[in-house]
Amino acid sequence: MKKNFIILIFSIVIVSLLLGCAQTPKRITDEHGCITSSGYSWCNAMQKCIKPPEECVQPYGSDRDVHGCIGSAGYIWCDIKQKCIRPWEENCSKEISKDAHGCLIDDGEEWCTLKKKCLKPWEESCVPDPPKPPIGGDRDSHGCLIAAGYQWCEYKQKCYRPWEESCVPDPPKPPIGGDRDSHGCLIAAGYKWCEYTKKCYRPFEETCSIGGDVDEHGCKGSAGYIWCEVKNKCIRPWEESCTIGGDVDEHGCLIAAGYKWCEGLKKCIRPWEEECPTD
Repeated sequence: MKKNFIILIFSIVIVSLLLGCAQTPKRITDEHGCITSSGYSWCNAMQKCIKPPEECVQPYGSDRDVHGCIGSAGYIWCDIKQKCIRPWEENCSKEISKDAHGCLIDDGEEWCTLKKKCLKPWEESCVPDPPKPPIGGDRDSHGCLIAAGYQWCEYKQKCYRPWEESCVPDPPKPPIGGDRDSHGCLIAAGYKWCEYTKKCYRPFEETCSIGGDVDEHGCKGSAGYIWCEVKNKCIRPWEESCTIGGDVDEHGCLIAAGYKWCEGLKKCIRPWEEECPTD
């Protein structure tokens, strides 16, 4: 039984080897060594074996002829000029046409008066490029950096930028506590000098008077009294005028206000307000 099993295994191995050899394709190569049986072919342009989908194309710049002219870039060899040329740029001829300035007409050169030389318009412009100042080198006579927007301010004697500050001298700012008047009153804090009380005061805190609302003459302001220099006394303007004569009688009664002198009371009265007793 064991012997028959070994014979069966050996037979299976032999048959498998024979079938594998029968299915292996024959390797076929061409004269360049490319395995044609696997789909490879020789590419002369690339000088190697290639297999689709790779294309057999000439690499750019590698298609130079014996003179070194790159055909893919349109260059051909001009034996007359002994150089590579592109026909649409210059002519390969013995006759060289020049203009009055010596510019090669066949090569497309033109005279540029501004630059004083021959040039090809598609290679160089006939307009001189404006000089580019170096970074930080475009300073004016005062050293102000123009590219950064700085200008010279004569008033402040420095470089400035108009959108950042004004070129007008700033008004002087008094130091804190330094804006005092001749009496030493601090103006910035709202103080003023009161001649009556002989001190600095702030109007919104106290009045400039002797004894509250009484002035230096003793006139009580809250009662409407003011000092009349002519009559040398305190008066109320709606009661009497601060003039001698006019609508005031010899006793000082304000006639226009309806006052009359009462001998019994020894004062000016208005009859509709009080009665004047008689002897």
